Amino acid sequence: MSELLFALNDRATLEAKQTTAQLMWAAHRRGLRVWAADADAWGRTPDGVEVGAVDVPASTPDLEAMVTAIATGTPQRRLTRRLDAVWVRTNPGRATHDHAPLLQLLHQVEDEGVVVRSRPGGLQRSASKLYLGSLPVETVPRTFVCTDAARMREALAELGGSGVVKPALGTRGEGVQRLELGQPDLDDRLAEAEANGAHLVQAMAPEADLGDVRVHVVDGELLERDGAAAVIARRPGPGEWRSNVALGGRPTRAVASPRIRQVVALVGPVLRAHGLWHAGLDLVGGLVVECNVFSPGGLQDAGHFAGVDFHEALLDRFLDGLSPAAAD
Repeated sequence: MSELLFALNDRATLEAKQTTAQLMWAAHRRGLRVWAADADAWGRTPDGVEVGAVDVPASTPDLEAMVTAIATGTPQRRLTRRLDAVWVRTNPGRATHDHAPLLQLLHQVEDEGVVVRSRPGGLQRSASKLYLGSLPVETVPRTFVCTDAARMREALAELGGSGVVKPALGTRGEGVQRLELGQPDLDDRLAEAEANGAHLVQAMAPEADLGDVRVHVVDGELLERDGAAAVIARRPGPGEWRSNVALGGRPTRAVASPRIRQVVALVGPVLRAHGLWHAGLDLVGGLVVECNVFSPGGLQDAGHFAGVDFHEALLDRFLDGLSPAAAD
């Protein structure tokens, strides 16, 4: 039986509705032996990299039972060279511990001949929103990276007096603000941002109030199945301009417009060159405002509107290129 390990932030926080859980269940149904390990459960012995992982019992009857088994199971020490592949589904923005040791050890897992997706070097390079600077300039809004309040103010001025200010490392829309020169509390807002490290200051597209579109890119290409593309629009909730689901954003149907396909054609080769096998591009006004590379979600909603199981489609793509036994 082929063995596939999912690297997670924390097994105890896995939920059945999450894309990661759906992917694990799809792999289990295919007959693969599925393992799960926390991001801080990795180490090394003289025999190679080892991990404390929980496996999904072959008799597990359903998705909910699998999630419970993963959360409550007793980890077994396992040498990673005995695995066929590692699927990284962590999220540094929500982690309570440093991801650097995991990514460094995953380089060594690759050296052992184990497939790691996405590749650790690419994940290290793109571990924050600063990665937008690596994408083609015509695919992203005008963006400044600033570490102090004075430079953020200057950037707002260069953007015409207003813009979106967001932390370089963060998730679920936390700390993202729309700011304008002249607003009474601007000094306080910028000082708070400065205290929390590097921030991006981005031009705000006129379409920002309409929400964004999440676009799933796999191995440099738009993820598609049966003529449907894995894209999903997200609309802001009442009284909110950010479209994050955690802030009340609601998913709606989307299609892969010519502009979306153009952006993927430009960005895809960059992602592939950097070893970023799966990315969720968030587009506003036809420009990439965020590039989610660790554990992009939204496949269930995209599949619901398209009538396609994109979890199975993504698993098919993951198994491509593995050993014949792993792909069976």
